[in-house]
Amino acid sequence: MEDILIIVGFCILLIYLLILLIFKVFQFLIRSINKLFKTRKPIKTQKAFSDVKKHDVNKSPKIKTNISSSNVKTAAKDDSIIDVTGQSYKISTSNNLKKFINGIPVWKTRNISSYSEIENATNQQKKFYKIYKINFLNDIFFDLEGNSNYAFILLFDILEEFEIHKNINLLEHRLKSLGENYPEVKTFSTMFLNDEKKIFFESSSQEENTVQKHYYNDNRLGNKYRLQLDLKDDEITILNSLVDTNNKFNSILFCEFQLVTLLLGCIKVLKERYGVEKLTNIIEIILGEERNINFRLYSNTYNISSNNVVYQCVYKTCENSLRDYFKVGRKSDIQYYLKTKESVNLFNEKILIVIQDFIDSSISGIKEIDIESEIEINNYSRSRYKHKLKHLSDTFQKTKLQDYKNAIENLAKRNQGNPYIENIFYEASKFISKYDKLMSLSFYVQYIYHDLDSDNFDNKQLTKTIQKSLFKTDEQIQDFKQIINDLILDRDLEKALKSVTKIYEVKRKKIQLDKTSIKEVQQQSAGTVDLLNEYLRDDFEEENNSIQSQEISNDEIMIELTQKKEESHQSMFLNELSLNPTQISVLGLFHKNNLSVPQIDIEDFVKTKGFLKNQVIDSINETCYEILDDVLIEEEDDYYTIIPEYFEKIKAI
Repeated sequence: MEDILIIVGFCILLIYLLILLIFKVFQFLIRSINKLFKTRKPIKTQKAFSDVKKHDVNKSPKIKTNISSSNVKTAAKDDSIIDVTGQSYKISTSNNLKKFINGIPVWKTRNISSYSEIENATNQQKKFYKIYKINFLNDIFFDLEGNSNYAFILLFDILEEFEIHKNINLLEHRLKSLGENYPEVKTFSTMFLNDEKKIFFESSSQEENTVQKHYYNDNRLGNKYRLQLDLKDDEITILNSLVDTNNKFNSILFCEFQLVTLLLGCIKVLKERYGVEKLTNIIEIILGEERNINFRLYSNTYNISSNNVVYQCVYKTCENSLRDYFKVGRKSDIQYYLKTKESVNLFNEKILIVIQDFIDSSISGIKEIDIESEIEINNYSRSRYKHKLKHLSDTFQKTKLQDYKNAIENLAKRNQGNPYIENIFYEASKFISKYDKLMSLSFYVQYIYHDLDSDNFDNKQLTKTIQKSLFKTDEQIQDFKQIINDLILDRDLEKALKSVTKIYEVKRKKIQLDKTSIKEVQQQSAGTVDLLNEYLRDDFEEENNSIQSQEISNDEIMIELTQKKEESHQSMFLNELSLNPTQISVLGLFHKNNLSVPQIDIEDFVKTKGFLKNQVIDSINETCYEILDDVLIEEEDDYYTIIPEYFEKIKAI
């Protein structure tokens, strides 16, 4: 009996423990489910965004960037787990923001409703935003120093571009980076990303013809040229799948058309070389390397199709070649689309080697660009005129002065709206001064006229040597100065050009000579002849140079130039940069120190030249900006550094 009671008691204890275990497991499941739902709960934004269902650039609510300090503090400390990819991850604020060495233009906090608000910015703010965006897209993030308007403008810029390229991966990467580095916009960028992803996947799940669906979006290249080029459905699909087709260069109508026809031609060449089936296999092999080595990139739900990536690289190859032909930098690296070395090598071996000759021959056969399109290109790449000026000087013939004049005037027409148009006439005036004085003065008058229309009136003077060759009398100099002064006052270019033609006209006056007085003056002035000869000697000096001339014959004069203040510096850099000796010496320090020099060393060196450190560094960056379209010398901790590729670009070959 006692044994039975023990067994019963033991069974009751087991049942109790089992019930307790089941209860604990149930509690754990409940907590896990609650935590999961809490994690996926949408983030609460400001009241202005409480009713936002979908981002629409034209109907977007106003984002108030003048958020109260308490809200900013809350946003900055928001470290919640946010579901944006199907997998949970934690967003952390980046501490790798770089200082912009030239100083960020202050932009007073205001309400930002769309990307179009950039039109209310100043020229300096627009210029910085361009630099800021380019660096952001290359994963270089500037410290905005409280000027959050730039980050909000970029948010809407990214969303507008997504409406064109429809690349959800690209949108996610950019909005994540924006939120991670700029806490002020993190909440909004996350909200917009989630909304766009939801719409993207809902539309992707619908079973409808892809090509027919894209017909409703006329911004895409396939739809835009469907009728004009009589495109087939597969060609429309390829063109519509392309991204980054709307930068300032490739969205110019002339360039856009050339790139579309080049891409279609390349696809035809590839099909003729390999056949459709083999070409499809090659494309799949290229992306197979990408998947094998960089599996994480392609393991998410929305894979990039192989055709899209490879044809995107073909398109960018065509764009790079067209940029080279028209002397327009910046080119794109296909590694932005193919991330691994192996896949890039395969693309080069199987695709690029087949299409490169076709691209080169097709581009060389392009007819001369129309003036309207070239005006657009020159307003985008403002230093292109330098290549044409150099070509005109290299091919110049003394017997064809009028041809040179016509070419300069045509070059100026093709640079309407380019703020550097003034430099075309200034450089032309200097060059032609050795061959035609009147033409040189006419070009200089036009330089002053366009300089008056620029943001800063530079009023650059011709060198004293050129002035001496142009003017033989003080009267000519004074007459020309008066023409320039009148032009500055009345802005009448036609009047000034007409006046210039009379500079060298002989002004005849009737003079009555008194021979007796002449003899008296000759006797009295005999002692002043030496002094007068000193004043009239055919020597000429300027601040840094001494120029002496010696007559060799009636037709030839030898001019000798001697440096007075500084020794001659033979520059290893491009002549078009016109670097002064101090700038060349500073760049020489970088060359000797593997492109990284302590700031204190730069400061000590420029002090010996009588300059300030920032003054010299800024002047070098400004001089090189036209070539690089970027900052050359950057500040990193206690050092100044130069990217090797940039240094090679400014070196003379």
